[in-house]
Amino acid sequence: MAVEQKAKKKIQYHIGVEVTDFDGNAFIINSTSPGPLRVEECHLSHPAYNPNKKIERKAKGHMEKFLEKQKRMAAAK
Repeated sequence: MAVEQKAKKKIQYHIGVEVTDFDGNAFIINSTSPGPLRVEECHLSHPAYNPNKKIERKAKGHMEKFLEKQKRMAAAK
């Protein structure tokens, strides 16, 4: 029992749509959306795909908080 999939009619595909992210990286794709597109991150600026970019950890864990508290207590003595 094979399911036959057909392309939808009346969908206009746009070839060569320019996509730009907030870092200024630009590339061209085929899309159903017309005009230039803006995205937050792309494969060029996302840290998971680009080893040169590093994620900054702003949240501190329990151990970092404990060690900071120990340093403050030792400095107060």
